[in-house]
Amino acid sequence: MTPKEKAQELVHKMYAGFVHQLYDYKAKQCALIAVDEIIANKFLQLNDYKNLSQLIGGFKTDKDFNENLTHIKDQLENYGLNSLFFWQEVKQEIEKI
Repeated sequence: MTPKEKAQELVHKMYAGFVHQLYDYKAKQCALIAVDEIIANKFLQLNDYKNLSQLIGGFKTDKDFNENLTHIKDQLENYGLNSLFFWQEVKQEIEKI
């Protein structure tokens, strides 16, 4: 699911959950609150990982960094950064609705 599709789904769920008691604007605000909570939780999780800066900053040259991109990507997935980026994009898409 793309961030745009997830944004539309969240706003729709918020709107449908209140069956005409909320207008689109309020449904959008509820979806933004939910996504902000998810993002905040992801940041708390990242604070638990002390070796993240060593992973990203431990390369002496750009070539060294580029040669290790697959390893870096795997490690970032372990840290949950891909999920954080996804939810930040979802928030941007909600704001466009």
